[in-house]
Amino acid sequence: MILLLCCSIFNAEATVFVSGFISANTTWTKANSPYIVNGNLSVDSAVTLAIEPGVVVKVDSGCYFRVDGKLVAIGTIADTIKFTSNKSLPAIKSWPGIAFSAKGKNDTSTFNYCLFEYGDTTVLNMGSYVKANYSVFRNSNIGIMVNGALNFTNVYRCLLTKNNKGMHYRGKYASLSETILSFNDIGLFEESKGLQSSYDSFNYNRIGYWAVAVGQAGFDFNRFKGNSIYGMYLTSPTGTGGSIDRICNSVFIYNAKAIGLDSALAGDLYKNKFGYNDIGLEINYPLSYTITIAAGGGYFGQCFNKNMSYNVVNNSAISLGMYGCWWGTTSSPGIDSTIYDKNDNPSLGTVDYNSPLTTSECYNIPPPPPCLQLDSVNAIVLSSTTANVKWHKVANAMGYEYFIVPVTAPAPTTGITVYDTTINLTGLTTGQTYRVCVRTKCGAPPFASPWVCDTLRTTIGIGADPRVPQPRIYPNPNNGIFMSDIPANTQAGEATVLDVNGRVIARQTYTPGSTLKFELGNIAKGIYVVQFTNASATFHTKLTVQ
Repeated sequence: MILLLCCSIFNAEATVFVSGFISANTTWTKANSPYIVNGNLSVDSAVTLAIEPGVVVKVDSGCYFRVDGKLVAIGTIADTIKFTSNKSLPAIKSWPGIAFSAKGKNDTSTFNYCLFEYGDTTVLNMGSYVKANYSVFRNSNIGIMVNGALNFTNVYRCLLTKNNKGMHYRGKYASLSETILSFNDIGLFEESKGLQSSYDSFNYNRIGYWAVAVGQAGFDFNRFKGNSIYGMYLTSPTGTGGSIDRICNSVFIYNAKAIGLDSALAGDLYKNKFGYNDIGLEINYPLSYTITIAAGGGYFGQCFNKNMSYNVVNNSAISLGMYGCWWGTTSSPGIDSTIYDKNDNPSLGTVDYNSPLTTSECYNIPPPPPCLQLDSVNAIVLSSTTANVKWHKVANAMGYEYFIVPVTAPAPTTGITVYDTTINLTGLTTGQTYRVCVRTKCGAPPFASPWVCDTLRTTIGIGADPRVPQPRIYPNPNNGIFMSDIPANTQAGEATVLDVNGRVIARQTYTPGSTLKFELGNIAKGIYVVQFTNASATFHTKLTVQ
């Protein structure tokens, strides 16, 4: 086996191109960084590839990076090691990722203070021992995947964020501890037994944790916050049941549904806290199932505190015993009102709250911040095919969603997620009138504010069209007091004064042939935009206040 290293040095920095087989212990240095993988690359068995702090590794699209030996990438908090795509504008799945094979089962590969981004599966463990500490996995299809029986993966104090799946587990042994899985579509997806999770945070994902009939080792002292469908979802693909061994001492707050059991059971569900979710515990077994979960048989000691719709929903014929729980009240009618079961639908099973607690042992869960609506959205046409849309930052926002459609088209139910307060729209159709809408994403039910919209028409750009009569403003420059004459052969509309950040300063409606007067008071000196909008056109005029 031979080592193929093709090196090319530029004036600004050293760049090393790597491909082929690494058959002897090798160190990648910061001085020679970045290293660009421009062909398939393998680290041989019993060989160590060491990567120094501050090194950047870029991988070409379609090039695999396989480790049959050991990879040791020990960065520092001040000098992170970066694994990324070699594309100038990378996106999700821009490179395959790093795969660890079973040939390295006697070695321990380690990542400390590393950043992985834009991969398909950025770290795939197929049979080795891999440890990831203090590292970030983001903007990828899968951050970490464990696949195979002969492996052990340890993830400690990492961040897995903005991936389709933060972690996909299909292995035999793994531990996840003190790790944050946030803003993923699915935080953790599990298909086999052997994963232990403790002191982890599953925040603001679509589904925090999804297990498929695994008999999982256990969840202890975890936190599930603001997940928009489920905090934890347990299901069986065959509908024959399945279970997780233990879910205990965990906190579920601000989720749509904290725990969903869909043809799967939790072997032990005890001493968990459910606060300000829409639904605390939801059970969805086929009505043909008639098993009974006896009181004290594992579902005990829960703390239900101010869940908005129900503490427990039993959409099955199962009789569920909930022993020694706090229900937010001590009266039986009050407790019954927080449970959906046979009392609401005779075909369903019961939820028996034996020996309910008469005093709360819950710690005080603060209510979520309000889901605030945008005050306005300002769409400005830049050309016949482009536009810019701005809005003001909203306190406590988890991001924003937007959509743009022709005014005659129906609005979608969800939009495109962004985290800035401005977007540039391209590829618009000349002459088309669009409706662009934005809403706040929130960290608790209902998870989104109402849409706030503006319209734009791409036939008229920023410059005035001499064939179309234009509103006139005078004097300009001025001290904040000015007039505007509206042509008689135009349409009724609205005049809006905006600052350079798109904030609305003043607004007046107008009719054909009218004259507007703006008195802006003690407005700051500077450049502003006056936007005139009617049903068929938008005009913009620069305003100078001196």
